[in-house]
Amino acid sequence: MKRILILSVASLLSVVACGTQSSGSRSGGGTPSTIDSGNNGSSGQDQDSTPPPPSKVNVTNETIQSGGTTRSYVLAVPKTYDDARAYPLVLVLHGDWGDGPGTRASYTFDDVTGDDAIVVYPTGNVYPGNAWVQSLDVDSYDMRFLRDLVDALKEKFTIDPNRIFGVGYSSGGFMVNYVACMIPMFRGIASNEGGMASTDDGSPLACTAGPTATIIIHDPDDSAVDVSSGEWDAEYWAEQANCTDALDKHGNHLLPTTQVAPPQCSAYNGCNPSYPVTLCLVPGIGHNWWWPEGATATWAFFQALP
Repeated sequence: MKRILILSVASLLSVVACGTQSSGSRSGGGTPSTIDSGNNGSSGQDQDSTPPPPSKVNVTNETIQSGGTTRSYVLAVPKTYDDARAYPLVLVLHGDWGDGPGTRASYTFDDVTGDDAIVVYPTGNVYPGNAWVQSLDVDSYDMRFLRDLVDALKEKFTIDPNRIFGVGYSSGGFMVNYVACMIPMFRGIASNEGGMASTDDGSPLACTAGPTATIIIHDPDDSAVDVSSGEWDAEYWAEQANCTDALDKHGNHLLPTTQVAPPQCSAYNGCNPSYPVTLCLVPGIGHNWWWPEGATATWAFFQALP
């Protein structure tokens, strides 16, 4: 099994994201408060003077009690919300040193979903860096928080339980994989510059939640999280989905080769149709969100799921 870079709590401070701006990406910036966060709202913005279209959502800052702790999140609900309609729910998880408000400023996923989904941007709060506690224990700190958050939103809004999605960047990308590995909550996930869950010693995983529809976005030259991490993420879920080209005749893992839209992306063939797996290798974005193309591709991937 290929070894990958895991952002454990003990190693959070060792990750230093690229602070340079790349076309089509949003950078983590260059100050300690934004390292690995993807939270610099000015980076990657269009430079023309055309005003953005009016927002289709109402945005509020919210809190929830989970595990005896007050946790925070940004909530974006369509202005046309209708209790009689069941809405998809999308959780967008920041990287280290990020937070919910900063993530929405730099990766405004609800600009893409518009009035077709409820989008939530939770904040990790483990010191230092608002880190996510990545664990294969379903009752661990952040696994419990995300589960409690989804349950609370289900009580407040009409949410389609079969259309709950996880989107994560860097350590948030690892986190959505951990959740998908252990909790049957996400219909699909998108990992941006992240990777698959792993045991501490790198031994084979014992995921219990079954296959998950997955789109992985990674820069081949990412200097913070090696591209092999994103590739292994795709290979793992492709094997779980029984994709016919996931393994060669010797049982070795293979990367997808069938190009799909957008052109940086390739998909596996012969997968369980409920669990497609797409890998997007995007040169030039660095250790950043791929904006807006990545958000557009991710939402199209989620919408196409049966």
